Amino acid sequence: MIVAEGLEKRFGEDGPAAVADLSFRVEPGEIVGFVGENGAGKTTTLRLLIGLLRPSGGRAQICGHDCQRDPLSVRAVTGFAADEPFLYDFLTPLEHVRFLCELRGLPVKESLDRARDLFSSLGLAETSLDAPTLQLSLGNKKKVVLGLSLCHQPKVLLLDEPTNALDPEVARRFRVLLDRFAQEGGAVLLSTHLLDMAERLCHRVLMMQKGRRLAMGSVPELRQRCGLSETATLEDLFFALMNGPPAGS
Repeated sequence: MIVAEGLEKRFGEDGPAAVADLSFRVEPGEIVGFVGENGAGKTTTLRLLIGLLRPSGGRAQICGHDCQRDPLSVRAVTGFAADEPFLYDFLTPLEHVRFLCELRGLPVKESLDRARDLFSSLGLAETSLDAPTLQLSLGNKKKVVLGLSLCHQPKVLLLDEPTNALDPEVARRFRVLLDRFAQEGGAVLLSTHLLDMAERLCHRVLMMQKGRRLAMGSVPELRQRCGLSETATLEDLFFALMNGPPAGS
């Protein structure tokens, strides 16, 4: 459902590549954890996929739609949540839902009902639904953004540090939502620094280093490539790979 082939992004004609020769796939029903150090190219990749940035080379598709040539079709089937919530200060959460319905031509009542259920699942208080987002805490803004990413029933989710600013109970609820989304055939690419969460939740992990793919596979597969024991954690794998990736990764 997500395909990247030789994806590249440079900022400036002679600048270093923020993303270089990146190829990967995310299949239906799969959650892929996207991990790497700060500046590894994870956020840039997500922005290329959703059409906020134009690639310098290569191509990407979501559900068969070209991410550069047909970004509107991509966004119709994709839910996106940035690390830092972008919301209109003087619109309420429900007004954001109405606004997105108008942009996408979706039925308003059905979408509002779905959004209310999602906001409730994420622990957003009923009293917050009609408050301008300017008045909401960072954690509650994050709940709004995550609910908005799901309310149009996307087939793919692109998530950048989705559990930042969430308390442990809400983060757990969101992981349950993601697991259900994947079980129903959705595909998820999830950028995170929480390696323990990625190990528990994700079917495979895509590791990036300095804009390039370092390794991709399930935790057992990566353990085997690194020659580590069955008790090695994703954190152990992360540091082993960063210090010297195995051939053929």
